Amino acid sequence: MNKQEPAAAAIVKHRGVSVTIYGPLKDRKKEIYLLSYHVGSRREKCTSKGTLEVARQTAKKVAEGIAGGDLIDALHLTPLDRRVFVTAKEACAPMGRAVDAVCRDAAEAAKFLGDVSLVEAAKFYAAHHSVKLPSATPADIAEQLYAWMKGKRRSETTIATLKSILKPFGERFNVPITQITTQDLDKWLSSHVHHSPRTALNFIRGLVRLFNFAKGRFLPADAPTAADRLEAPSDDNREAVAIFRPWEMRKILLYAPEELLPIIVLGAFAGLRTIELARIEWSAVHFQTTGKKKKPESVKYPHGFIEVSAATAKQHRSAMRRIIPISANLAAWLAPYRLKSGPISDFRRPSSIARAMTRIIDEINAIESKANRPEVSRPANGLRHSYGSYRLPQLEDVAALALEMNTSPKKIFSNYREVVTPRDVGEWWAIAPVKSAKIIPIAARA
Repeated sequence: MNKQEPAAAAIVKHRGVSVTIYGPLKDRKKEIYLLSYHVGSRREKCTSKGTLEVARQTAKKVAEGIAGGDLIDALHLTPLDRRVFVTAKEACAPMGRAVDAVCRDAAEAAKFLGDVSLVEAAKFYAAHHSVKLPSATPADIAEQLYAWMKGKRRSETTIATLKSILKPFGERFNVPITQITTQDLDKWLSSHVHHSPRTALNFIRGLVRLFNFAKGRFLPADAPTAADRLEAPSDDNREAVAIFRPWEMRKILLYAPEELLPIIVLGAFAGLRTIELARIEWSAVHFQTTGKKKKPESVKYPHGFIEVSAATAKQHRSAMRRIIPISANLAAWLAPYRLKSGPISDFRRPSSIARAMTRIIDEINAIESKANRPEVSRPANGLRHSYGSYRLPQLEDVAALALEMNTSPKKIFSNYREVVTPRDVGEWWAIAPVKSAKIIPIAARA
């Protein structure tokens, strides 16, 4: 014991913890007692003003704090520190939370807010979340979106295409839509979409449509959504368009089943999009009359024409009605269907047409590989790209082809200029049905 310390006045014990009280200190104006105790291996001291009984009560609190493991060294705080602590405690009292918990939350929020104060952030949140909205998952919201689209008479094809995007998204994120961030969407797109930039853009548009529908229903109406911040994929590094060669198209048409044949020739020799092939009807195909009385358009369209309405072509806001001349070989392919009516395609979804084409090519290649013959390629959007590539040398007019294909002259010039040779052009437009050949569908072969 230090020589200057007075004799022990009392010892207070609690659950094995001892606090020794020294004093009173006679050389002070006020009666003061010195409390000595150990916290672990460290010896600590503090003072207690007042009588010995007050010192005993203080010593008891210290001993209980040490024994309970939650000793706060508040006795060593300065008067200013104590005042700050008491003020903070009073401010936190209405929340029913401890001071340290509130401070930890504020420090964590500061990491995200930067220079913005927590109060400013809270005011912004309150302004944009003034109405409590119900909680719903993307899958639940998607079902409501489909019902809304049906009520607005949206086409079944459009709804089915949207479902193909939103169904896997809803399966992946079975949480309230408010919890989904832009980072979540970016990560899902990068891991789920392994397609061309155009397809990736369609996926982004599907997500934007879902989140926009949720605005005012499950998301704040006047705040940007997580999907709004998605960036459209770049196609700067896209590969040159790939097309079918004349010999490949002959082979495809040779083995194509009856229900797929009109679709293939309209894509290859008229340039219709897959979505248009799924929607168009026979009434849009205007065959040239064979009698003496010919229609006025027979001079411009000697073999007839195909009328693609704006509703059939509707993929974007620039879609419009257009006329496509029927070529001589296309007229020969379509001749057996002159009296047909109703939808041209039995496949009402673009994806179904794409799968049917892939299946035919796979079956052809299985036969060709056994005979050691070259296999048929699988170019993306091959029918339409082939039409553009073989049609441009015929027209020698980028703007005219842009009108036929309902696209921009810039795309025509960049995609189809100098893609094919003059010999290939002649062979392509000479592809016609061979009447003497006996065609046996692949499915019927042994």
